[in-house]
Amino acid sequence: MTDSSTALWTAVGLGLSAALMPGPLQAFFLAQALRRGWRNVWFLAFTPLLSDGPIVALTLLVLSRLPLTWLNALRVLGSAYLLWLAWQLARSAARPEAQEDDARGRVRSLGQAVLINLVNPNPYIFWATVLGPPVVELARQDWRAGVAVVVLFYGSMVLGSLGLLALFSRAHRLSAYWRQRLTWLSAALLAGFALLLWVP
Repeated sequence: MTDSSTALWTAVGLGLSAALMPGPLQAFFLAQALRRGWRNVWFLAFTPLLSDGPIVALTLLVLSRLPLTWLNALRVLGSAYLLWLAWQLARSAARPEAQEDDARGRVRSLGQAVLINLVNPNPYIFWATVLGPPVVELARQDWRAGVAVVVLFYGSMVLGSLGLLALFSRAHRLSAYWRQRLTWLSAALLAGFALLLWVP
């Protein structure tokens, strides 16, 4: 991926794939869209812009030199947090939903989404093995090309996440019966991803 034009197109493809690939964050998006609707969840698409700065810096500067035990510790922490979120979703599906359309509810859901990304080892692995090395190589040749790859990657990820949230938000119009079933599904998906994080 040393050629700049190839790198730019690859960054777009990787960003869209990252946004649409099933994972803990996407399961959380589904749960929030079901409960709150598009008007109160669209901003969650910008979660990577808030969380990935520390992830990228830590990965490129530190993580690649740390022993595997640190990554395993992060894996355990992320798994525990996802299990807790799954339990909260399951509880909300078992009782009437309290709508949180105020600013406090939005900040809370954004904070949860950011924390999911921070304790998920997949972004660290991705930057350490997939995108980090070519970005560094490109930046050594031309720093503007390296920056462009990062901007295109996150731009396409945000656009893909907006589309995903818009799709999920259509389910907000379903009956309470089906919203409850889909909330159970979100909880089960989060619990499943939590268990997968235990696998090295």
